[in-house]
Amino acid sequence: MPSISLSSNKLPPSKKPVSEVRKHQQMLRRVARRYPWVASDVAVYDEVVKLWHEDHNVQLFSVDGPRELLRESIKNEWGNISRPRKRGVHLPWWVYIYLRERIMTSNIEKALATLPHDATVLVFLQKFHWLNAQFLLTKPSNKQIYQYYFAAFDTPQRSLEKRIISLNNAILLRYWKKYSDLATV
Repeated sequence: MPSISLSSNKLPPSKKPVSEVRKHQQMLRRVARRYPWVASDVAVYDEVVKLWHEDHNVQLFSVDGPRELLRESIKNEWGNISRPRKRGVHLPWWVYIYLRERIMTSNIEKALATLPHDATVLVFLQKFHWLNAQFLLTKPSNKQIYQYYFAAFDTPQRSLEKRIISLNNAILLRYWKKYSDLATV
């Protein structure tokens, strides 16, 4: 939801940026031609606008990781490799997934911190990401994170970062250093 001004959360439902949402939906429809799962976002936004018209103060928060990280996965076709979701199969994809979900979790926590305790919150993520984000929301130890995401690679935790450096991927390494719980550099 990044192209919709998040400052609109302060506005009453009758003043919410419906035109921004409609413009964003047009972009999503174009993207959905290549990535069909994006089409579900269009339907979600239809429901958000409907709720605004019914005077419900629906607020929008950006949850996903940075586009640059997503583009890196698309560029390298990490999602198209054989069995990418099988743990221990493709390290760059799992580093990307971990980083993206670490950032998602951080964004969810920030959004929750701005809302009243009794607010109804809906988080829209693919089931795969949501299961992993739920794990990260439990505040696992570094050892638990390593076990969950990387233990199947048969690389000791103390050597994992060296292996990530050897991937020679500047974007993964930059996000690893900035967001990873396991980063040592």
